[in-house]
Amino acid sequence: MRREFSDFLQGSEIHKHVEGQMMKEESPLDISGMGLIDPIDYDMDIYKVDGDLEVDVRVGYSFESCCDRCLKPVEETVESESHIVVTTDDSEDDDGNVLLVETLDEFPLAELVFSQVITSVPNKVLCNEDCRGLCPVCGEDLNEHPDHHCESEGVSPFESLKNLFDEKA
Repeated sequence: MRREFSDFLQGSEIHKHVEGQMMKEESPLDISGMGLIDPIDYDMDIYKVDGDLEVDVRVGYSFESCCDRCLKPVEETVESESHIVVTTDDSEDDDGNVLLVETLDEFPLAELVFSQVITSVPNKVLCNEDCRGLCPVCGEDLNEHPDHHCESEGVSPFESLKNLFDEKA
């Protein structure tokens, strides 16, 4: 792979398409705790533009997590893409899509792939769109017991704040 990039960078071609798969062990970034499932699919279109590389990165991967409402195990698949400029010019505007490298001779393939994976993990993971979650009083799964109602609502942890602004200081 390194030779392919070297030939591309030295040659007259202005576009290169690269695709393949990576295993999570190949990540140069800390991805521990993400629950990634091998392999991570990627494909890139790389363009030489004014001494920089403009890269369209697309990744597809699966990960294991827990539903944020009911805590059931979930396996989710994500497809994501972005545009990144790889440059050696440290005066390049840093809009978040610029990767500064010492030299373009060593193309940061793994870093680009895993950066895209890290930034594309969903903030909220649900087992399904209609997940009802857990009862806030007793923790009963409301998906399995939709008619569940607790007799006692219990004491709210915010009860002491109820009259906070009613008292005169």
